[in-house]
Amino acid sequence: METVTDEKLMTMYAGGDASAFRELFSRYEKRIYNFFLRRLGDPDRAADLFQETFLRLHQNRRRFDSRYPFTAWFYTIANNLVRDELRRKRGVQFDAMEAEDSLPPSRLAGPEESMAAAEFKEKLERALEMLSQAQKEVLILSRFEGLKHGVIARITGRSEVAVRQLLYRALQNLRGHLTEG
Repeated sequence: METVTDEKLMTMYAGGDASAFRELFSRYEKRIYNFFLRRLGDPDRAADLFQETFLRLHQNRRRFDSRYPFTAWFYTIANNLVRDELRRKRGVQFDAMEAEDSLPPSRLAGPEESMAAAEFKEKLERALEMLSQAQKEVLILSRFEGLKHGVIARITGRSEVAVRQLLYRALQNLRGHLTEG
């Protein structure tokens, strides 16, 4: 059976097919919630913005242009909500490790491995907090969400070159913070 593209599903939903919405929801619910959780570090706000994102998808369903990737359009909605939230609430702490799928579960880890993993988690959280909002934004969209540079450029309103530069700086800064004593 052939998989229907996200763009086709969105077009079907805009035409009144509720089952297309259910399919899009099932494809994106975990990804979008975790995107918010990684960006904000607050499960309650992540849940609120998650709901708001799908509400806006519904409200703007007839504005979707199927010539462009659904993922870019949908993450633009989500990213704009995050930006608005961060503007309202300066100083929000970033806690990527609170996301349920951020780190793979360690099977049969001994006490030393568990302690090392906890220490690394804390060090990574501190390192992520040191990044600028722009660097965190492209890092999360690229490494956690798996989006390509062109899609990230559309979502953030930056050029692909700027996205690559921000991602490079974010990775360099992250590496630097993680290797510091």
